[in-house]
Amino acid sequence: KKHSKWANIALKFWRRLATAGSVNALPIHACMEALNKPSIDAFEKAIRMCGEGRLTNLVALMSERCGLWIYETVVLGEKVQERCSLRTDNTPNDSDFYKDYLKHALFSYQGWGAMGKVSHLSRRFEFLRTAVNDKPASNL
Repeated sequence: KKHSKWANIALKFWRRLATAGSVNALPIHACMEALNKPSIDAFEKAIRMCGEGRLTNLVALMSERCGLWIYETVVLGEKVQERCSLRTDNTPNDSDFYKDYLKHALFSYQGWGAMGKVSHLSRRFEFLRTAVNDKPASNL
């Protein structure tokens, strides 16, 4: 609970900047909102905004957090937090849905050059060891 006080202060700070129109604050605020009140829609918004801002590291992080959240909530059957809202219009009933997010995280970490994180995810989730990126890397 000690850290939640500081997290709320930070969330308010980024919310003020985003509301004031700071383009750089929008993706950070979206990430913090997704972590504060997890839902597929919140994570999707954060991933999209970070992608638009070319923040590959945050795309990877938000994809990973979303995948792990779905895994813990649906596959392991844990109710991570009471405020979580898993069922949305874009949530399939497939319990393997989390794998898409973790694959996206893996490829984003690879693109960013975070090979330690790639190794960590591959060790934790066997299906990632044989994951193939269908999309070629960007030359940008």
